[in-house]
Amino acid sequence: MKNLRLLMEWFPVVGLITAMGESKRGVPRVMQALQILRFLATKTSIAQDDELVRLVENVMLTEQGRALIDYCSDEIHKFTEQANVPN
Repeated sequence: MKNLRLLMEWFPVVGLITAMGESKRGVPRVMQALQILRFLATKTSIAQDDELVRLVENVMLTEQGRALIDYCSDEIHKFTEQANVPN
């Protein structure tokens, strides 16, 4: 029962990651990535992760930050595509 509760608590991350992978490059994808970070920050009671999300958001919204998020997302997508290809 505990494992099921844990799965239900963290399951939204799957939807958020899927939405990020399906979003358009640039700002839409960054906004999805930020939602993931915000969700993760809600899982703790410390303030430092909230501050970290705020600071990372400022970086992610720059041109270089968007390029980094797009690159990481594209690489994850390539990896998952390869893993899903039947032999």
